[in-house]
Order: sequence, then C-alpha cells, then structure tokens
Amino acid sequence: MVRYTSMMIKEIAYELGYDDPSYFVKFFKRQTGYLPSDFREMDNGITN
Repeated sequence: MVRYTSMMIKEIAYELGYDDPSYFVKFFKRQTGYLPSDFREMDNGITN
C-alpha cells in the first residue's frame, strides 16, 4: 500500500488495523529499515 497507493501513511495504518499510526511506522521501519515516507520517496525515485 505504501508503494502502490497515494494514501497517507496514517490512512494505511488505520486500514491495516493499527489504532495508532506510530505503531505501524515503527513496525514498518523494523521490517524494512526505512520509514514508510522515505520508502515511498525512494520507490518513486525522489531521493536526495
């Protein structure tokens, strides 16, 4: 969803059943090594 939608990260978190988006962000970072927003930017080729 982070990669293929333009939904806000908090919307994705709620859609996946997280009551608090920060838990989703922490889980995503543990699994990928990236914050969801950074992952999305990298995937879109918008890196610094």
